[in-house]
Amino acid sequence: MKRFYYTDVDQGSDRWHTLRNGKLTGSSGKATNLIKDGKSESCLSVPMLKEARRTAAELITGDNPYNFSNRFTERGHELEPLARLEYEEQTFNTVDQVGFITMGEYIGCSPDGLVGEDGMIEIKCPEQEEYLRIISGGEIDKDYINQMQWNLWVAERKWCDHVYFHPKFKKNLYVLRFGRDKPVIEKFESKSEVFINEVKKYLKFNEA
Repeated sequence: MKRFYYTDVDQGSDRWHTLRNGKLTGSSGKATNLIKDGKSESCLSVPMLKEARRTAAELITGDNPYNFSNRFTERGHELEPLARLEYEEQTFNTVDQVGFITMGEYIGCSPDGLVGEDGMIEIKCPEQEEYLRIISGGEIDKDYINQMQWNLWVAERKWCDHVYFHPKFKKNLYVLRFGRDKPVIEKFESKSEVFINEVKKYLKFNEA
């Protein structure tokens, strides 16, 4: 499927929400739910069957009633630019921002930055206790890992630096690099086709 990179769009802007409308992304555990096998005829998990209906409804109405923000997302928006600059200073990498990437008509992602020809970054700015848990060797949430794999697939990148940032710690940046997980990406490829067919099935109910 053809990719298109929207480099002139700010994440969180009205245009970004419009581009994202009706697209399957890897956020909020969707990537994890997609690769899970379900008991339905389509083999999609229950959350992904619901996601297919939500996606179809968005495409029909043009509205997304599920956009939300809270203190955690607001904190991330405030600290992400600082984290990106700190990453560039400590790693000597240059990060190019991109608002949204589409792959075909129904799939997309919003990476926190692209690095060179092969890399990308995903930034998390957790509260202090969670940050301390991570830098002391805590396990990374599986949903985050699968989201990175999703973004690697959509953006056609080879590796992703998972960046944790907290400005009040001396060790204010913690970076873990992940390469492409071939079995996971192969499952994205096959299950996304099933998902798209499910969306198209629901879209037919709106035909005159």
